[in-house]
Amino acid sequence: MTTPKKPPRTPGKASRPEREPVGPMSRRLHLLELRFPLEGAAYIVMQPLLRIMHIRGHRHAVLVLPGGMGGDGSTYFLRWGIRNLGYSVHGWGQGRNMGLNEKMLAGLRARVDELYALFDSKITVIGWSLGGAYARMLARDKPDKVRQVITLGSPFRMVEADQFAHNMIGRARWEKMVATIAPELDLLKVHEHHRPPITVPTTAVYSRRDGFAPWQLCIDETGPNAPNPLAQNVEIGGTHTGLSTNVVALAVVLDRLAQSDDNWQPFKPLRLLRGFYPPPATWTHPAEGQASNPKTASNTSQPARANTSRESDHAPR
Repeated sequence: MTTPKKPPRTPGKASRPEREPVGPMSRRLHLLELRFPLEGAAYIVMQPLLRIMHIRGHRHAVLVLPGGMGGDGSTYFLRWGIRNLGYSVHGWGQGRNMGLNEKMLAGLRARVDELYALFDSKITVIGWSLGGAYARMLARDKPDKVRQVITLGSPFRMVEADQFAHNMIGRARWEKMVATIAPELDLLKVHEHHRPPITVPTTAVYSRRDGFAPWQLCIDETGPNAPNPLAQNVEIGGTHTGLSTNVVALAVVLDRLAQSDDNWQPFKPLRLLRGFYPPPATWTHPAEGQASNPKTASNTSQPARANTSRESDHAPR
């Protein structure tokens, strides 16, 4: 008996089954977001300890992009935690993130060029929430100037039809944001697995307790056979609102910043924090997931919940 071959992974929507839209987030997850002040308090207390336990890597520029409706003020404490280890950390300088229009896009690209020229070396781009989608765009746009990308609770797999943001910012504001985003980005119009592979290291930090961004949309395909073999997912426990002041997330960021360009290693948590990092999930291409489990082919909207390291990004009900 021969083993069936996997469907070819060639560009083109005709050969790539799509998922159903992601619906609203649960009220329970929304309520859990109220814990973010506790995360902030722990961040203030623990940050000096992380500074002692982490070594500083190659000194280079770090660009931090805010989430939707946020500005540089929302990433202040994250940038503070990184700056304390000696890196040159910068906000995006584009005001509030209400959707990346043409003017802001030009400014963001110029920001990358400016920081690259300042240190004459590649920069790290960190994106929180919607900012993570922009960070990945920059990695595709300027791989010669971007050293790595780190996303924090970033639903970079979301598309226009998804509805999880409707009960948080309102459908009218969501549709306005969709219309505002620069058309050349194809953001929210194209599924992430239709885009060209990213060629720089990427680390996607996500939480199953995230009350704003469905975790299934925040993870990358990982492993040696993935389009980007240097992609990694790291699961933490925490809120979406508190990701910029989450000491467990900061430990991931500091570890990634310290990596050597010529000897990139997967993330390994500090012994003190090891219990805060569950085994991470990985995204599975819809065609491959259906081929390996034909019984689920007619129900692609349900996420796999097994305690394994491979899970699907199929939308939750």
